[in-house]
Amino acid sequence: MSPVRLLIVLIAAVSAIGLAVVLQRALGGAPAKPTGLVEGAGAPAAQGKPMTQVLVAKRDLPVGTRLVAADVGWQAWPSDSINAAFITNGAAPASPDGKVEAAKAAVAATADQMIGGDPAKVVEGAIVRDPILVGEPITPRKIVRGGEGGYLSVVLTPGKRAMSVPVTSDTAVGGFILPGDRVDVVLMRQDPPFHMGYITATHLLERIEGETLVVNNPRSVRNAPEKVMVLDYRRFMPPTLVTRSVEEVRAFQKQHGAIVVKPIHGNGGKAIFRVSEDGENLGALMEVFNQTWPEPHMVQAFLPDVAKGDKRIVLVGGEVAGAINRKPGEGEFRSNLAVGGYAEKTELTPEEQEICAALGPELKRLGLIFVGIDVIGGKWLTEINVTSPTGIVAIDRFNGTDTAGMIWDAIEGRV
Repeated sequence: MSPVRLLIVLIAAVSAIGLAVVLQRALGGAPAKPTGLVEGAGAPAAQGKPMTQVLVAKRDLPVGTRLVAADVGWQAWPSDSINAAFITNGAAPASPDGKVEAAKAAVAATADQMIGGDPAKVVEGAIVRDPILVGEPITPRKIVRGGEGGYLSVVLTPGKRAMSVPVTSDTAVGGFILPGDRVDVVLMRQDPPFHMGYITATHLLERIEGETLVVNNPRSVRNAPEKVMVLDYRRFMPPTLVTRSVEEVRAFQKQHGAIVVKPIHGNGGKAIFRVSEDGENLGALMEVFNQTWPEPHMVQAFLPDVAKGDKRIVLVGGEVAGAINRKPGEGEFRSNLAVGGYAEKTELTPEEQEICAALGPELKRLGLIFVGIDVIGGKWLTEINVTSPTGIVAIDRFNGTDTAGMIWDAIEGRV
C-alpha cells in the first residue's frame, strides 16, 4: 500500500473512532449493557429500568446499502434514554418494579415512529443515507424510504442539488480518488467553445467506455456542437445560413430582411448581433467575425417572436423534464439569462412537443442524457445544447420538480 493511501486510511479510522465517541455521548452517555438483539417485544429488562424496543443495526451499514429485514432488529433500550428520532415497536416491557406506565410515558414523544413488531415494515426498500454502525439505532434521517427515488438522487439532502467537482490532484486526494481507483460516473460539463483541450478530453474519456459512464457521451458531445447538430432537424429551424462569405450573407439578408449573426461555437448569448433590414454595417460586422473566428458563422432570419420569449426545454434521457420561457431584458433582443434575460413559467406548444418527440429517441441512442434545446415562437428550433445545458434551477422553482434528481436517476439506470 502506498504511503498516501495508508495516510488516508489512518485519517479515516481516527475520524470513525471520533464519530463513534460523539454518537455515544449524543445518545445519552455511556450505553447500557447489551441485552441482545431480538425480533420482537419482550427483551429482558435492565434491573430497575423500564425498557422499550428500539430498531438498531445488526451490522455496519455503509452509505448506499439497500436494507433488508436481516440488517436490523429490535433491542431493549432504557426508556428514559429514548431519543425522539428512534424507531420503536410500540412495546414497553414491564420493568421488575412494574412501572409500565412510566415506561410508556417515556416514549410518548416517539409515537409517530412506532411501526409495530415487524422490522421489515420500516426497512423494506430503504437505502442508507449516512453510515450506521452495528448496534446504532435506525433513525429516519439516516435512511431513505422505498419509493422516494434511486440512490444517486436520494442521498442528496432535501433542497440540495448535485454539482460537479473538478478533478485535480488536490480534489482527487481529498475525495479519496486515487490512480487505479474505480469511478462509476464522470460528469463532463464545460461551456463552449470547443478547443483542442476539450476535444482531447473527449478522446481520452472515450477510452474508458464500458468501465465508466461518461455523461454526456464524449463521442456524441464531440460530434454535436450546439449550433451544428441542430442542422439535422432543419425542418424545425428558421431560415439559416452557415458561411464565411460576405456576399452570401448579403444575398441572404436581402431575401429575409433583418437577420441575426452569431459565432457557431458561442454560448450564453455572447457575440450575437442583429442586423436591420437595411443591412447597415453588415460588411464591417462580417470583417470582425472573419478576423475573430476561423470557423464559418451562423446567420438566421430574425424572429420578432423572440420578444415573447425564447423557450429552454430540458430533456433527460430523451424525455421532457420541464421548460422555462426566457424573455429579453430592457433594451435587448437576446433572451439568454446570462445577458440579462429573465425566466417565467411556461407550457409546451403542440409544435414544441413534436420537436421533442422527434429528438428524444436519437438523443437517448447517442447517450446524450442531459440536453437543453431552444425554441422561439413556439415552433422554431435554434439550438441543441449538449455540453453544458442550463435552466434546471428555474424550471424546478416554477414547477416544484427535481430535475437534478431525474438526471441522476437516468444516470443510475445506465450504470
